[in-house]
Formats: sequence, C-alpha cells, structure tokens
Amino acid sequence: MALEHEVAVRPFLFDRDFWCAKLAYLRAIPRRLLIVPRPELSRPGFDVLEVKLRSHDGERLSALIARSAFGCSDQPSSVRLLGPGDLMRVHWSAVEQGQLEACFRPLEGRRLEDRVLDLLRIMDAVRSLEDTSPCVQLAPECRDPLPDDVWIAEQVLTTCGQEGIESE
Repeated sequence: MALEHEVAVRPFLFDRDFWCAKLAYLRAIPRRLLIVPRPELSRPGFDVLEVKLRSHDGERLSALIARSAFGCSDQPSSVRLLGPGDLMRVHWSAVEQGQLEACFRPLEGRRLEDRVLDLLRIMDAVRSLEDTSPCVQLAPECRDPLPDDVWIAEQVLTTCGQEGIESE
C-alpha cells in the first residue's frame, strides 16, 4: 500500500514550470566555489579534494571528491549522498576503476526545495572541475529507495536542461 501511495503522490512533487524557474534562478547566483586539496586523504595516483560552495540561500555546502590524478575518465562522475550518521568516506573501488566520486551530506533541517537545489548545486560543482566528465549521475546506493529530493533533481535535469547550473 505505501508503495502505491508513493507512486501516486510523486507526480505532484514535480511542477515543470516551478522547477525550471528555480533552476534559472540558481544559474544566476554565484557559487563561490573553493577547492581545497586533501593530501592526507589521497592515495598514490589518486587525488582527494574538498569542494566548498554556497547554496542559493547562502548556506555552506561541501563535498569530498576523489579522482585519478592522471586526468579525465570517460566514465560518468558519481555523487553519493550520505545520511546524517555516515562518515565522509571515499569508496575507493569505484575511484580505482577510473570514476570520479563525490560524497555529499545534505544539510539537516532543509526544506525539500532547498535539498533539491543543494543537490543540483553540488552536481554542477562536480561537473565544473577541470578534467572531469560532463556527465554527473547519482551513485546506485542513492536509488533504493529513491528519496523525493533525488527524484526531483533528476526530473529537473532531464526536463529543464543538463547544462551547467551556473556560468562563471
């Protein structure tokens, strides 16, 4: 029964005009992106970076990014959402196979709209890194069960445009 309710309610969470307007608004706000190397977390042949940026409403967002030190892979970059109790820890198996991995812990207490915009902002920050695949996707473990904010973010990118969220 709960699954039927979830499927029936989800279409009402996505109003194309509302979210495309929010995406256009997000594009107009500077990210204030700061990239900090984290050599203490890196391994030989792999770099770990911490990206810090501002959300649309000025909140501080950060993600830990691990990637090959030797350049771009043709594999899509992956964003893994962390729960409140999860440690910021890299899944090295994906990185060792050439995939860029970003770990992002959403801020607690945020409204659904803010969580969606935060996720879009992090995905765009990953996309903007030098020597990074322009394709950014959510890690498979983010999909079971698929949270509403993740579902909406995917719908926004599919419906309103895959290009970068901000042009600097």
